[in-house]
Amino acid sequence: ALVMSVSGCFWGEKVEVPPASVGMVLGKNGYQGDIVPPSRFRLSVCFLNCDKLVVIEAGDIGMKEEMTVLMPQDNLDLGVDVRFTLALSEDKSQILSVFDRVIPTQLESGNFGTSLNKVYEVYGQSVVRNVVRSTLSEYSIAEIASNQSAVSERLRQDVSSSLEKTPLEIKQFGLANIKFPAIITQAREAAQSRKIDIERADADAQVKIREAQARLEITRAERDADLLAAETIAEQNLILAGGVTPEVLRYMELEVLKKMA
Repeated sequence: ALVMSVSGCFWGEKVEVPPASVGMVLGKNGYQGDIVPPSRFRLSVCFLNCDKLVVIEAGDIGMKEEMTVLMPQDNLDLGVDVRFTLALSEDKSQILSVFDRVIPTQLESGNFGTSLNKVYEVYGQSVVRNVVRSTLSEYSIAEIASNQSAVSERLRQDVSSSLEKTPLEIKQFGLANIKFPAIITQAREAAQSRKIDIERADADAQVKIREAQARLEITRAERDADLLAAETIAEQNLILAGGVTPEVLRYMELEVLKKMA
C-alpha cells in the first residue's frame, strides 16, 4: 500500500483550464511555459513547492455602469446607464500583463483564478467612466435625447479606442437608460398635456363646425321648400283668378297625379 501511495505521487496533479478561459502554470520561480488554452493536463510531479495552475476568464460578459454626468451646456445632472459586452484581449502581451500584475484568488481546488470582472476593475472601470463623462459633456441633453443611437456609437468608438492598450476589448457598447432631470421631465409632461388639450379643443371645434354646417344645410333646405311652396300657391292663385279654364283643369289633374305618385 505504501508503494502504491508513493508511486501515485509521480503522476502529478490533474488540472483543467475550463472553456472561455486561459491559464498558466505558476512554479516556485514564477510562471512557466506558454499561455494554456482550455484543456486538461497534469502538473509536474513534486513533493514540496508544487506548481499551481492560474486561470483567467476570457469569455464575453455583460457589464453595466450607472452614472451621473454633469452636462455643462444645460448646467444639469443627467443620469445614464451604459451597458456593454466585455472580453479579454487576444493580445498575448496584454494577457501576460494580467498574469504578472493582477493578484489571483485562491480557488477551492488549491489553484488560482482571476475573473474578468476583476480585470475590468483594475484596467477598465475608471477608463469607461471617464470616457463616458467626457464624451457626453460635449452634447446638450436635448441632443442626447434625440440622437441616442448616434451618441451610443460615438461612446463605443471612444471607449474602444481608450482600451486599446489594455487587456480588455469592447464588443458592444451603448446607452441603455437615460434618467432626465426632474425639471426636464416636468416640462415634457406639461408640453404633452398642452398638446393633448390643443388636440382635444381642435376636435371639439371640428365637431361644432360640422354641426353648424349641418344646421345651415337644413335651414337652406327648409327655406327652399318654403319658397317652392309659396311659388306654387302663387301660381295656383294666379290661375284661379283667371277662371276655370282647360289649362286650370289640366294643372289640377297634374297636381292629383303628382300626389298619387
